[in-house]
Amino acid sequence: MGTKHSSKRSSVVTCLIFLSMGVFYCICEIHVFTFILLPYSGTLPNSTEQLLNHAIPHNPGGLLQMEQRLGCTFDHNLYAANKRRLNPRV
Repeated sequence: MGTKHSSKRSSVVTCLIFLSMGVFYCICEIHVFTFILLPYSGTLPNSTEQLLNHAIPHNPGGLLQMEQRLGCTFDHNLYAANKRRLNPRV
């Protein structure tokens, strides 16, 4: 009867060790991931705008798909005016 009790206790201890290691790993992983990406978070809006400025003229149907997926409406005239402002004809 003593062997059964000690094997149950060792399995509980082993389970608790692995559980605590998993929780520790998750917390460390989130913090490391956040601190690595934090310096790049300021450039994200500019990169996204540049990507959209490049992609939308080549795929006008994709703009409608993005509007439906995001649940918003892009102002096409504002986009065209902004594009003309950024790329004036010389």
